[in-house]
Amino acid sequence: MKYLLITLLCLYSICLNAQTKPVNNYVVTITHDTIKCELKGTRKYLPLNSADKKYIKISPDKIQEVFNAKDSTTYAAVRKPDQVDSVYLPRPEHGKLDLYEEERTYYSGGGMYGGGGWMSSSSTYWYISKNGAPVVQLKSNTIFNNGSQSKRKNIFMDMIADDPALLEEFKKLDSFSFKVLRDFVHRYNEDMKGK
Repeated sequence: MKYLLITLLCLYSICLNAQTKPVNNYVVTITHDTIKCELKGTRKYLPLNSADKKYIKISPDKIQEVFNAKDSTTYAAVRKPDQVDSVYLPRPEHGKLDLYEEERTYYSGGGMYGGGGWMSSSSTYWYISKNGAPVVQLKSNTIFNNGSQSKRKNIFMDMIADDPALLEEFKKLDSFSFKVLRDFVHRYNEDMKGK
């Protein structure tokens, strides 16, 4: 009896998990049509049940977002500040506030002091947008940021100002970490659902 109960609970949790995560990859066109498909990264897609089996190039002028079911990540077409062309960035939070994350890896030769080989370093940049407005850089883990931390904090506080309780809670914190920002964006979006 005990094993039967455990088995049923496991099956129930698997079913719940399966219902909350989309099973298929998909792309969303600029006309808001959703197409289930096979993906080759964020570069090409093949619509399911396609007769000609030809992959189609993904470009920001036709596709506004790509969902990869393998890692449950949505990539959205974003024009970063001071850039002409849009790129696809992971969008960990979506709602009235959209939060985008960009990982950049830099490689350099280590021939001068290290005796050869390649060295790499990574940087993370977070961008934010409210109600579809152009994105602004909110934070990075490099010494080169878009203005001072207080300036970027003020930008963020302006974005959440229409949720006074959340704004006051943010002001009391002495943190501007990635984790804190993502949490506040998520909570803001939950608070603003239906408003």
